[in-house]
Amino acid sequence: MNGKHVYLLIAISVTVAVLVWLRRPSSTSEAELRALMVQASSGDPAERLHAMERLVKLGPDAVPVLKQLLEHQDPVVRSVALMGAGRLGTVAAPLVPLIRQQLRQREDARLRHEAIVALARVAPREFPTFPEVVAAFEDSDGAVRESAVRGLAGGGKRSVPLLIRALDSEDRQMQAAGLHTAARLGEAAAEAVPSIVRLTSTDRPLLRLTAYCALGKVGAPAEKPLLAMLCDRNDLSRRLGAAVGLALAGPHTQNAVQQLIKALGDENGSVALAAGLALARSHVSQAHDTFLAQSLQAVALDKRRTATKLQASVAGEVWKMVVGLRSGDWYSALRFLDTGLRIDLDRRIGALLALGSVAADQSGSFEALQAAVRSPEPLLRRAACVALAEMAPKNSAAVDVLETLCNDPDLSVRSIAQRLVERVQTDEFTRYVSHAAGDQSRQQR
Repeated sequence: MNGKHVYLLIAISVTVAVLVWLRRPSSTSEAELRALMVQASSGDPAERLHAMERLVKLGPDAVPVLKQLLEHQDPVVRSVALMGAGRLGTVAAPLVPLIRQQLRQREDARLRHEAIVALARVAPREFPTFPEVVAAFEDSDGAVRESAVRGLAGGGKRSVPLLIRALDSEDRQMQAAGLHTAARLGEAAAEAVPSIVRLTSTDRPLLRLTAYCALGKVGAPAEKPLLAMLCDRNDLSRRLGAAVGLALAGPHTQNAVQQLIKALGDENGSVALAAGLALARSHVSQAHDTFLAQSLQAVALDKRRTATKLQASVAGEVWKMVVGLRSGDWYSALRFLDTGLRIDLDRRIGALLALGSVAADQSGSFEALQAAVRSPEPLLRRAACVALAEMAPKNSAAVDVLETLCNDPDLSVRSIAQRLVERVQTDEFTRYVSHAAGDQSRQQR
């Protein structure tokens, strides 16, 4: 190494050191912290919130200030400090004893509410074990009870006993919060499945629909009761709810494939559509491939069934729900359930989406999609767009057909096709670059 190279290395090292020093977060001065504490405890609400915003940006440096604010005599100041601690999250763990102390303030419901929310964010794993959290389930304020239930989502399996208690209570607010918490816990909420199933029979429509979605989000542990409900020939709402639940479960529907294939022929198109969406999100074994492809193709090509004529605005909302449910979106699933009970949707949409996802390489699938491209119904052509994009990695001709839909007379179809063509091209380029990089790496070896 000659002298020029040595000087160059020294220059690079110095430059890197300077950049690291410049990027290093500067410690906040004592004077600035004192000023923020005074501002946060002032009588002006705007000033308090502004100070709290600045404190949150300081991260761990804000903890000593928040500690002093949580010891302030004014409950309003303590409430703002709790909001700040919650936003800091687990960084504010040293404040847990003071946050728990605020939960014991029986005279101020607002303070207890801010405290329970902060505690769930600052100590999510330990949250279900605190005696103050258990006590909050009996709080006189509904918002405190609801937040206590929602806060269980970070506690994993340790949260399940309290979750079951909320689901089995007579408090509708706590039941609804419990269903959302169960969905966030996923398979960890397995022991709560019987309690969730009971709520599918409640007389509250929204609560009942939410219970089906929660079962889907819990996944594999809820598969058996969902299958039983999918086979209930006497209750349309149960069949539709079960199909939507299985669609939300996604890959956890392996044992449900046979029943979902049967559900493709359900007398109600919305149930059949939901079954198709569930199949599109499932991991299907080789044993089911041929039979599944034939079933999907038969439904996709069935011209005897005419779709309900929907207004443009309704059709757009239906499509948002279908796409949302296909991606596992909770809110879209609820809207789908509500709409599906009122409108008999076209079962062919679900079959087309499933063809592109799980039967893309089966004989006849591409032809079924081509037939949908020629359909006079825009909803079917939209579904064909998505299915062709899914099929593209296994069938290059799918991209050519998808590109023709970029000139579709329907604006919504054109828009979807154009976005999907761009996505497919981007994916292909990424795969090409990755493959080329791999080849170059192997050559260098």
